[in-house]
Order: sequence, then structure tokens, then C-alpha cells
Amino acid sequence: MSCAGSTRVSAARKCPINDVGLMEDRATLRISSQHIANWMHHDPCFEIQVMGSLRRMAAEFDDSIASPAACDLVFKGTVQPDGYSEPVLHARRLQLKKDRLRTCCGAT
Repeated sequence: MSCAGSTRVSAARKCPINDVGLMEDRATLRISSQHIANWMHHDPCFEIQVMGSLRRMAAEFDDSIASPAACDLVFKGTVQPDGYSEPVLHARRLQLKKDRLRTCCGAT
């Protein structure tokens, strides 16, 4: 499984570590993103530290499709109702579809 060039926005797939594919369900994603959001809210860590960690975990983080979704889940975690991940993932999937349509068909 390769994450480079992946076109899927999903909470279920994660990049492999040491060639071992990992899975993460939405509940784990929700807990993890809320945990980090809570840390930032109470100041044990700051946005720049979190972004640095995200970039180290995924070498192509800035260019990946999952990047905006991950940032939304973490950095908007205190305003997301009960930390639910589905609205963020759904919005990012819709944006991806619009971007692809615009790219392939010249739609606006």
C-alpha cells in the first residue's frame, strides 16, 4: 500500500510504517484528533509543533489530499461538534470531487 499519490480521503487508511500497512477507524481518528486539539487548547503544545509532527509522519504531507482533512480535524477540534470526523471527511471528499471535475473538464 502506498500513500504517495493516493486520491482517497479516508479515515481507514494510513501510510505504512516499515512496509506494514496500518488501519485506523473513525473512532480512533476522532479520539486522536480531539486529544491533540485539547492539548493545543490547554497549551501543552502549539500549532507549529503539531504541524511539524504531521509533516515528519508523512513526507508528502503538504501535497497529500488527506492533509487538509487532518488539519481540520486537529486544528478545528474544539469547534467540531463532539469531535465527529464524518462532517470534515465528507466536506473534503466533496472538495476533492469538485477539484477533479474542474481539472478534467474545465468546469468552474
